Amino acid sequence: MAPDLPPRDLVEQRLCTDTPARDLWRVLGDFAGIARWLGGAEMVEATAETRRFRIGGAEFVEHLLFRDDQRRVLGYRLEAGPLPVAEYEVTLRVLGDDSGAEVMMSAAYRPAGIPPEKCRRLLSRAFAASLADLDGYVRRQRGDMPNPGPDLTVQTGQPPGP
Repeated sequence: MAPDLPPRDLVEQRLCTDTPARDLWRVLGDFAGIARWLGGAEMVEATAETRRFRIGGAEFVEHLLFRDDQRRVLGYRLEAGPLPVAEYEVTLRVLGDDSGAEVMMSAAYRPAGIPPEKCRRLLSRAFAASLADLDGYVRRQRGDMPNPGPDLTVQTGQPPGP
């Protein structure tokens, strides 16, 4: 008999910025380039479909599931890492044009070892920090002055469908 698993949960974070969508996608769409923009990340190894990096001594292994440059969307799965989750899959999408963009970062997962609400808060904070790092990196590359802070929103709940 299979153990009872908690239902899959969903967390989503959005970044709205005046940074052009193409500039954000140029950085975000480079799956192996995460250590360039994610604060504290140190690349260990990367191929076209797998990246292994460390943050503060913790190692993460992620596998690219899909990437569509025309639609500016990619998805990946966490293969190994310290997050208290199972079946963790992330989708990153960049919408917008030259006048600004919205980056949507969402993850479907099962909490593992901690209460669902605590897991949601943990992932929401991690997403917010990641998106702020992305925006800051792209702005610095363009020579922009840092803005007072990106406009971030959080949504949580259960993913649609089975």
